[in-house]
Amino acid sequence: MKLAMLFILIFPAVILLPAAIAVVTKPGLAGIHESRPARLLADPVRLLGSLGQQRLGVRRLNANTFFYNTTLAFVMLFGRFLMKIPVLALAGSLAGKRAAPPSAGTFPTNGAIFVVLLIG
Repeated sequence: MKLAMLFILIFPAVILLPAAIAVVTKPGLAGIHESRPARLLADPVRLLGSLGQQRLGVRRLNANTFFYNTTLAFVMLFGRFLMKIPVLALAGSLAGKRAAPPSAGTFPTNGAIFVVLLIG
């Protein structure tokens, strides 16, 4: 469970921490053209959340600065590679477990109930 939660929490942390840094530092604020409170954090989060693949929706943000280019590079690097570490560790821990023999405490995985629960 710890590895699964780490996997789930890495992606938001990788996006939200640089976006928070962008709205409190001078180089980050220099790229934001519109300083309404509703837009102050929305544009950096949208830019960093897209991992640089879609910059079309961010028109109030000058993202072609040294700060945003390096921040986006780190977000892409960490967002893609840090997520692989807990997944590989989880796969390794599941591969090392021995199969339990069927008993009254095990759930059969070859019936329709398992398929319905899995889809649900």
